[in-house]
Amino acid sequence: MNTHSARSTFTRVRSFVARRALTAAATLAVLGVCTFAAGVEGCGGTTGLRRVSFSMRVGGYERSPGPYTFETRTGWSVTLTEARGAIGPVYFNTIAPLETSRATVPRAPASRRAFDVRRLLLPLAHADSGSHFGAGRIVAEINEQREFDLLDPTLVAFDRPAAGVDEPVRTAELWFYNRATLRDSALRVAGTATRGDRTVRFSGAFAIDPAAATQEQPLDALRQVRGIPLELIPDEESSVELRVDLRPCFANADFSELLASAPGRDGARSFTRRDNVGAGFEAGVRATSGTWRFRVAPKAQAR
Repeated sequence: MNTHSARSTFTRVRSFVARRALTAAATLAVLGVCTFAAGVEGCGGTTGLRRVSFSMRVGGYERSPGPYTFETRTGWSVTLTEARGAIGPVYFNTIAPLETSRATVPRAPASRRAFDVRRLLLPLAHADSGSHFGAGRIVAEINEQREFDLLDPTLVAFDRPAAGVDEPVRTAELWFYNRATLRDSALRVAGTATRGDRTVRFSGAFAIDPAAATQEQPLDALRQVRGIPLELIPDEESSVELRVDLRPCFANADFSELLASAPGRDGARSFTRRDNVGAGFEAGVRATSGTWRFRVAPKAQAR
């Protein structure tokens, strides 16, 4: 590189750094004025960084309680007679769902992105070790597990409220841990599947397997389902509901494969992640759409 080219490059870099520094300084100055004038509530009508807490409830798909019957794409009629699971902790993130963050919300070039002072105030979420969802910011959490009946549409509340700040939420993140009450799994199901003259009693579970962890996908990454869509600006009146629908977990299952295995003492044949039923079940549990459906409950009308 000649001297003139090097000098030109240095000048452009110095100009860029100076512009970013001025932007950051101006933002910090505005933040200081707003904080002095309005406390933590923010200024100019924008969302501040108030600390808030809100409730969350979880339950099965909205229908009549009891066994759940549905048809699969492969022509099987499945009836779930048992489905219990546990979720938690739950994290609320600022990052957009994959389908919108990549397709419909184009990002500005790096040189034009606005400086966000909240990056200095809130921790980054790197729990997925570089997955396609990237970083983002966790702005609220429920640090608790809740076990529930996935066949019961009755919503049950977490004992602890979610705690965080009033930063807009775009997605939620579920974590799973095996529980002794679920026979060392995070989610367990049983039922029957019928197609033509074939009927298969089955059972199986979604469990976190520490032996499956790798350097590229550590144990914590195996526990997570990230990027589940949820649009929320938390406040003290917020109430979040999570419904679970297990139909996507069996959408492409071919239960005839289980007939090659011996039934257990209860007459049911167990699926595992090594057969098509178990692999599809785990894929459905880990899916960011379909199985887990978040909803912000309507706020009570003031009288």
